[in-house]
Amino acid sequence: MAGVPPGPDAAVPPGPAADGGTLPEAGGPSGARAAAARFAPALLGLALGLLALGPALGPGFVLRYDMVFVPDPPPVGPGEGFPRAVPSDLVVALLAQVVPAQAVQKAALLGIFVLAASGAAALVPSRRLGPRLAAAAFYAWNAYLAQRLLLGQWALLLGVAGLPWAVRAAAHSVRGASAEAVRRAGRTPGTPVTPGTRETWWARAAWPVRLAVALLPAAVGGFQAMLVSALAVLPVAATTRGPAGHPPPAGPPGADPGSRPADRRRTGVPVKPAAGGGSVPRSAGRAGPRRSSSCSACRGWCRPWAAGR
Repeated sequence: MAGVPPGPDAAVPPGPAADGGTLPEAGGPSGARAAAARFAPALLGLALGLLALGPALGPGFVLRYDMVFVPDPPPVGPGEGFPRAVPSDLVVALLAQVVPAQAVQKAALLGIFVLAASGAAALVPSRRLGPRLAAAAFYAWNAYLAQRLLLGQWALLLGVAGLPWAVRAAAHSVRGASAEAVRRAGRTPGTPVTPGTRETWWARAAWPVRLAVALLPAAVGGFQAMLVSALAVLPVAATTRGPAGHPPPAGPPGADPGSRPADRRRTGVPVKPAAGGGSVPRSAGRAGPRRSSSCSACRGWCRPWAAGR
C-alpha cells in the first residue's frame, strides 16, 4: 500500500540537508519570532532612552535641578535631608556601596524608558506587534516625560514608568484566578472555580505580592510617585468586576458565549396548532434552512427574529 505524501504543514525532523548543512528544527523560527516580539517594546524603550539622554550617559554625573548624584553618597535615613528625597536617596546610597554611583544614575535614567515602554505595551489587549510598539513609543516619548526629565525629577518618573505595570497587576489580581493558577491546579481554562479551592487561595495569596512588586519603582520614587500610582491603581481595583476565583456564569449547552445572559433564556422552538389537532413547529413548511438562534455574527441580537417574531 503506497504511503500518503506529507502535506506542506507536516513537521520536518532535523537532519542533513541536500547541500550538506542541517535542517532547522520545526518551530525554531516561530519561537525566535515570539521572543523578539516579547522583548521588542523593552528594546524600543532602551533605544529611545539612548536617543533622549545622549551625552548624559557619558562618564561623570548629571546635575539638573532636583537630580543630584554625588560620589559615595551617605545613607539618608528618616528625618534627615529633604522628605521627598529620603526613599530615592537611600536606595541610591545603598546601591552605590556595590556599584559606582554614576552607573546607578545611568541605570535609573535608562530604566525609566525601558519600564515605561514595556509597561505600556503590556496593557495593549492586542497581540499584534504594531499597536504594542505604538503604545510603547507614545508613553515613553512625550512632552510630559521630557519636561520632568529636564527638571531633574527622575524619582517621580520612576513612578510614572512603573504605573502601567501597577495597573496591570491590580486589574489581573481583582479579575480572578490567573491562568498560571489554573494551570498549577491541573484545570483547563474556563473550568468553574469554587471558593476555598486551591487555585482560589493561590490567586488571593499571590496578587498582593505581584502588586507590591509592580509598585516597587513608585516606592523608590517617594511620596509623589506613590500618589500618582494610587490615583490610577485604586479606581482600577475598585471598578474591576468579579471576585477572585469566580469566572462569569456559563450559559446552556450550545449557547453563544458572547451573548448576554438575558438572551440565553430562549432555548425552545415555538409551536403552532396543526390541521389534525396536533402541533407542529412554526418553522415547518418554510422554504430554506432556518437561521440558527445562536448567531455569532450579531452576538445574539437576532434571536427574536430567528424565533419567528
